[in-house]
Amino acid sequence: MLETPCQALSVQPVHLHALIAEARRCFPHECCGILVGRMQSQCTLEIVRVVPAKNVAASRPDERYEIDPRALLHVESELRNTTDEFVAGYFHSHPRGANAPSSIDLNDARGVFDFARRFFVYAIVSLQGDGGVRWWNLAPTLDRFVQVLSG
Repeated sequence: MLETPCQALSVQPVHLHALIAEARRCFPHECCGILVGRMQSQCTLEIVRVVPAKNVAASRPDERYEIDPRALLHVESELRNTTDEFVAGYFHSHPRGANAPSSIDLNDARGVFDFARRFFVYAIVSLQGDGGVRWWNLAPTLDRFVQVLSG
């Protein structure tokens, strides 16, 4: 049984490499940014662009992130002229932790849920151990994240 309307995600290796490179560039702070996507089918989201943004978190940028609102406005403005691409999610890193959502991530995502009308994903990048990128979306109950597998 699906917990979200769509759980299929398509991500090209170039985008995975871009996420990891941005996390390394920003270390020891959290990186963050915007994921642009389009629907490949009714239930398959394809990530087509990774847009790094400045982390404007006022305190503890090594443990918190806040996407620069000017970056988000710029991307949304660019996308007004397209018919099939949209802001499909956000990404950030956990420089010293796992690529699983924290309680802070969950609280922040609840605010995004109100305006996200489509399949909205969160990519979390870890540089620890095997690290890598894991993909998540918020469960309809708003009480937890559900991992989304990418292909």
